[in-house]
Amino acid sequence: MATNEASERQHETLRESEWSLRAIIENAPEAIIVVDRECRVVLTNSAAHWLYKPPIPDGQELQSLTGLGICHPDGTPCHPQDLPLARSALYGERTTGQEMAMFLPNGHRRDLLASSAPIRDTHGRISGAVGVFEDVTELEQARREAQQRTAQMEALRQVGLQLVAELDLDLLLHSIVSQAVRLLNVDAGALYLYKPEQDALVWAVGINAEILTARSLSRGQGLAGKVWELGGPLVVDDYQHWAGRIAQYDGRPIASALGVPISWGKDFMGVLNVIHSTPRAFGPADTQLLSLLATQAAIAIRNAGFVAEQRKRRRHAEALARATAALTGTLQMGQLLKDLLAAAMEATPAAERGAVLLLNDEGNEIRVMAQVGYDHTGAEPASFGRHEQPLLWSVLNGESMLISEPGPIPSHILDLNGGHRPAQSAVLAPLRCRDTAIGVIVLASVSQQAAFTPADLSLLTTLAGQAAVAVDNCRLFEETRGKATLEERQRLARALHDSVTQSLYSLTLFAQAALEWTGAGDLGRVKENLLHISEAAQQSLKDMRLLVYELRPADLQQDGLVGALHHRLNAVEKRAGVEARLVAEPSIALPVAIEEVLYYIAQEALNNALKHAAAGSVTVYLRASDGDVELEIVDDGRGFSPDAVREIGGLGLMTMRERAERLGGSLTIQSAPGQGTRVLAQIHITGGAAAHRGEPEEVF
Repeated sequence: MATNEASERQHETLRESEWSLRAIIENAPEAIIVVDRECRVVLTNSAAHWLYKPPIPDGQELQSLTGLGICHPDGTPCHPQDLPLARSALYGERTTGQEMAMFLPNGHRRDLLASSAPIRDTHGRISGAVGVFEDVTELEQARREAQQRTAQMEALRQVGLQLVAELDLDLLLHSIVSQAVRLLNVDAGALYLYKPEQDALVWAVGINAEILTARSLSRGQGLAGKVWELGGPLVVDDYQHWAGRIAQYDGRPIASALGVPISWGKDFMGVLNVIHSTPRAFGPADTQLLSLLATQAAIAIRNAGFVAEQRKRRRHAEALARATAALTGTLQMGQLLKDLLAAAMEATPAAERGAVLLLNDEGNEIRVMAQVGYDHTGAEPASFGRHEQPLLWSVLNGESMLISEPGPIPSHILDLNGGHRPAQSAVLAPLRCRDTAIGVIVLASVSQQAAFTPADLSLLTTLAGQAAVAVDNCRLFEETRGKATLEERQRLARALHDSVTQSLYSLTLFAQAALEWTGAGDLGRVKENLLHISEAAQQSLKDMRLLVYELRPADLQQDGLVGALHHRLNAVEKRAGVEARLVAEPSIALPVAIEEVLYYIAQEALNNALKHAAAGSVTVYLRASDGDVELEIVDDGRGFSPDAVREIGGLGLMTMRERAERLGGSLTIQSAPGQGTRVLAQIHITGGAAAHRGEPEEVF
């Protein structure tokens, strides 16, 4: 009797323990599943029923749970016998915190952490296993979102670094679209730029976007055109049924799309699009990310515009310098006009054709004197009377003109003598000298309208002013060849003095650039342009003083060698800010031939010091002794390698040496980079000594 009561109490205690255990399991926040030795489910709790919808009935084998879509974290299916719970029941293995994933019938994914352990009887034999499954879906989603956000921020940082280091706009835009496609995990992306002259969006960059064949979109046309019209982001969840779709895209693999505008302040610059081939719900985070990338694109476009404008201005300044050199380098009319046209077209990349026309002496006809880029030029130069080309005569007698459309372009001029490709846009400037019209220069584009800008017009007008002076000089030279007088040379010097215009234009370009960079807050660029202004002004002053002096040189016969050198240093070097000294005997008489050679050598050496060496000081020594005379020029400029210069015959050194040797003398040059230059000419005076008295003294 007592035994039965004890047994009853023991069974009651076991039942109470079992109910307590079941209560603990039932109320646990994690999903708990208990299986027997054959992997049949014997116990589950409410959390497991909520996780594995519908609830798992007792007695169901784990083998039958494959329909739940239990997978490894990477999404690959997991074999039932590889489940942690099964391995604990079958092999007694313990598992703690194993990452797994489960795909429910509705397609949703749940991320799990699985732990399991075997259940053993009193003899240590495996009788089953218990598994605990923690749903960490929200945590994993937060982790993935954090990783995605980190990747997005890193991508934006990389694009920002590229904006600083890279000036190639195409590369920058390609990188931005690539980042958009990668970060938004879409199939393709495209970027359109707004072209004001066409009032249209034009295709710029595409990534995997071969299906997007529309290369130009008007306002309101397609996704990009709608974004332009709305002025804000646009999400299209079902493109094939969207009323604004482009008809040519019907049936193509475009299911969803997102587009955002590229803007800087109030300036609309373009549109950035991404598309996906399967349905995709783009959310606010996607729109925000694409908008951030669009802002980066706006910065890249703006910076590229600044850089392009600066390069254009620098190209214009360099072209003006080359044009000035070309125009003052010849007095042959034909070559001069060819050089003018070549310089104008080189400085204006949009120009595909060009012509220079000059007014005849009677003033009743204008004739083509040089031309480039025409299909057929005819046997004789084209010429036009006052009533044949009103537009040309209007420019000749008035102001420069910029033509953006082919309507008003005179076909006989811009399609000279039978050309078959009509011009689409042009720029024209008059050649005027001393308020008198002498001709017209014309540049044209046959491939695009609005090819030229106001900056091109300004450049051509400046070139035309330079050319007019040069043309006038050529005509004077032809009229007075063989009769050049001092009065004419002085008049020529005054005319050539107009060439300072190009230097002033260069200074204007750099000053404008400095102002723009000041507005952009880039003090480094401002300083760089100010340095250019200072250097250009200093060099222009030196070149102008040298030009004026060379046109009005000292008279050797009247002033003698010492007087001529004194005049040269006083008129050029000292006025150019160079510290100049002449150390010579107060009176020295030399044969005329020797004086001419020594004066030539002195001028060449001084010119080199002024033009190439950037010397701050120069000293000229003139010494004479019985039977010999020495001329020495010493400067503190940047110096050079005489051997290297000798190989290319530069700086006039060969001619200087030949002239000295022709009189039985010698020329010695000592120089090195950064160490200044010393030029020494020594000539023996045949048949007598040089007349001199006293010791050398500094003349000034």
